[in-house]
Amino acid sequence: MAVKDDVTFNELIANGFFERNKDYIKKETEEEKKKDEKANVIDLSKPEYDVVSNDDTCKKIYVLLANRRAYKVKEELDDSNIFAAWLFEGRRESLENENKLKAPSNIIGMNRITYFENVRPLFTECDEWNMRNQQKRPGIDIQLWSYDNVKTNYDKILARLKARNMPPGAPWSDEQINTFIAWGLDGKPDAEVLSPIRPYYPGIEISPDKLNFDQHISILFTEGHHDRMIEHKVDRSKYSKMRVDLQDYESVKYHKKNILDRLTFPTKDKRMPKFNPWPIKNVKLFHAWAAQGEEPLRDSTPADTKPYSKGAQELIDMQGYVDRYMNDPDAPKE
Repeated sequence: MAVKDDVTFNELIANGFFERNKDYIKKETEEEKKKDEKANVIDLSKPEYDVVSNDDTCKKIYVLLANRRAYKVKEELDDSNIFAAWLFEGRRESLENENKLKAPSNIIGMNRITYFENVRPLFTECDEWNMRNQQKRPGIDIQLWSYDNVKTNYDKILARLKARNMPPGAPWSDEQINTFIAWGLDGKPDAEVLSPIRPYYPGIEISPDKLNFDQHISILFTEGHHDRMIEHKVDRSKYSKMRVDLQDYESVKYHKKNILDRLTFPTKDKRMPKFNPWPIKNVKLFHAWAAQGEEPLRDSTPADTKPYSKGAQELIDMQGYVDRYMNDPDAPKE
């Protein structure tokens, strides 16, 4: 993935930001005008940079977008965050125009975005393990599991996120980076109550025959892993035609043996996720699901998994992949 540039006014136009939000913004500001005749109605049907970049105008737009976070509609959260990124990064009109404006004052806390609810879930267990491993290198002191540390190292982390060299092997999407930026604009709050963290390893006791793709397997793969696999041919020889959609049950079911092979590959630079290996417990979870049969469970609905016959070669191969990973001294044990 290419380096993520600053968000610009022209990008907001190109991705339909103003088209999506013009009716809502106009309606809300018209209602405000009825209560206060000095208030201005904001019409974004033909957005102009000089108007939208005005402190009062962009502050009003931001507050209105932030007010919709309670509805938890993904598109609305993304729009709130991308606008926050535009404010944070200098309200540039285009990449060619290097003039930058400071973010308008008195907007901290408006977006109600917190570390524990919105930022912490973006870092996976794999990312944490790899960053712990990085602590052995001089000058590296980033602890993704620590609110205080991430807050202190915010600028360093953001620079690496935008350069797409962190997390290793599975860089964040623009939407995820914009969420991190929005948190910075919002004052980097933690949260009064720790919110549940999205489990990239389902920390639950469950019988292997109850594991299913929708609830326990698809969440093991991050959005970055998914995007990379869609566009990347895994290998020029053995898997030359292997294109895997890691969020699609049929695709993962069909390639489950090959996926397990790549998750546990003895050569680090060919292991999946590249430079960001799974902890052993994640690998064992995937294997337990894959070993259910030729048709492992898609969801919680009981179904015939077409169990493997005793001594089936595919079953033997998959167990061998897990065994070699467990015996690999460099495999993440946590």
